[in-house]
Amino acid sequence: MERTVITLQSLLVLLATFHVATGCMCSQLNLDVEMCNPDVTVVRAKVIDAESQFIDNEIYDILTQQRERRSYRLQLQNLYKTGPNEIERNESVFKTASTIEESMCGFTLELGVDYLLIGTVNDMGDFSTNLCWLSPWEDLSESQVSLLEGTGPAPNCKGEDMSS
Repeated sequence: MERTVITLQSLLVLLATFHVATGCMCSQLNLDVEMCNPDVTVVRAKVIDAESQFIDNEIYDILTQQRERRSYRLQLQNLYKTGPNEIERNESVFKTASTIEESMCGFTLELGVDYLLIGTVNDMGDFSTNLCWLSPWEDLSESQVSLLEGTGPAPNCKGEDMSS
């Protein structure tokens, strides 16, 4: 009986350690690198609606301890780059969703704010991004805006000195 209790305690400590060790770590967003990434879509979009959804999925809840997701409707302002699947060019409104837990790379967007969003589009046309791939538009530097708008130097996609 005592051995079972020790084993159970060890398992609980291991699970607690796993939960503490998981989390979102982002390096600084390097727009040159992302503009060269063939798999991503880069857009400027304004948040026009946000909605909370409660998840009723036992496995998801156990792994992330999250019960809430936020869905966003976004007004496409500019489409700078597309990946293999693209947002329909005639679609001015598209959606994305996130957990609200930043430690799981979730994010919260503010209504009426323009964001630079980098993400992927699946075969169904759903746009997916995370905390590491977004920035309020007003936080971008002049050189980042000029890169996006094509008025500055083109991205260096050959791998030479991509620091900026």
